[in-house]
Amino acid sequence: MQTEILRVTGLNDAASADKVARTLDAIDGVDDFNISLAGGSITVRYDERRTSSKQFQTALVSAGFGIGAAQDAHADGSCCGSCG
Repeated sequence: MQTEILRVTGLNDAASADKVARTLDAIDGVDDFNISLAGGSITVRYDERRTSSKQFQTALVSAGFGIGAAQDAHADGSCCGSCG
């Protein structure tokens, strides 16, 4: 499993969070995600053998959201919570 944090523009209310959730739920290989309205970000855990960061980013853009730079959840030394 891979975990990535995405900055998302247009994620500012419950309706937009619901739209993000429906978009990610429809992608085979997305295992789990956490939406932070306050932070304007999404943490996505996915199976890199079944999907890619590019695939779910493209789906979110198609749904009307903007995507900032993606960041590996471990890039700053923190843990995403899925570590063994």
